[in-house]
Amino acid sequence: MAAANLWEGNVLKDAFVRLGLTDVAAREFMENGVTDMERFRSLDAKALTRLIKTITKDRDGGAGLIIPFMAQEYIQAMLFWTHRQVALGLPYQAEAFNVTDAAFWMQKIREKDDADEAAKDLIKAPEIFKKDTDWNVWSECLITYLRSQKGMNNSAPLAYVIRDHDFATPDMIFFNDIDEKIGRTILAGPQFNVDNATVYDLLKSLAGSGPLQPFIRPFEIVRNGRGAWQTLRHYYEGDSMRARLKTSAYSSIQKANYQGPRRNFEFSSYVTIHQKAHENLEHLHRVRYIAYKRTEIRKNSNVRTEGLSTAYAKFLISSA
Repeated sequence: MAAANLWEGNVLKDAFVRLGLTDVAAREFMENGVTDMERFRSLDAKALTRLIKTITKDRDGGAGLIIPFMAQEYIQAMLFWTHRQVALGLPYQAEAFNVTDAAFWMQKIREKDDADEAAKDLIKAPEIFKKDTDWNVWSECLITYLRSQKGMNNSAPLAYVIRDHDFATPDMIFFNDIDEKIGRTILAGPQFNVDNATVYDLLKSLAGSGPLQPFIRPFEIVRNGRGAWQTLRHYYEGDSMRARLKTSAYSSIQKANYQGPRRNFEFSSYVTIHQKAHENLEHLHRVRYIAYKRTEIRKNSNVRTEGLSTAYAKFLISSA
């Protein structure tokens, strides 16, 4: 009787029973060393699967214990939830988890797997960085790519490594699971170190021998991707560089002109110059950009070809 009651009142055992295990099967987890949430969270999904097989296999020529299929799925969902809570620095008490929670997190696992597959096909890494004036577009492409790449730390998108804040605060609001993982995942521990190094390796590969290299080289020994990114942002988004990029964008607009098609310069080339310059200005100067856009387009109507004069006049009217 003492053995039967050895794990009486254990909150993790009680959680397993709520998820569909018999009391005997739940105690087998205890007997195999999984006695509390700290030991439970030390497992990964493969280790949990092996443990369940150990508990359910034939022993001493007799039948093993039966753990219903859905109970197995619920326990896997509980492990997924536990890892997520740990990574985000949130509580993960066993007594807070029940079948309703398990069903919810099973759906989240499926959604994550589907999203991972879609991201592999749709989102590619940016090209090697070549010019300072490409920073705004290039950095946004990099962030988008890192949002699509899951790291080792609870499969959080690698974009969490380069987020602005160091610590999440209670007043922060996140509108979806991806943003919450990026915003809350703890920037410490062995799994973060792996993700941090992965981001550094990516930055190094995208720097090539171009202008980024001197800024990230000091972080190579420890492969500190976060440190390298913060240094890049400090330089490229500081007042001095912002002024240079703004001047460059204005200059591109003012110098651009179109006098009819010529070799390697169609009207689409002229439009592209304007688009890139205005995108940079929008990024640098969002508050006053709309007012600027209307006046600057009118001032720089450097189209000098009869065939496009009517169309361009209509464009100027529509931008007013």
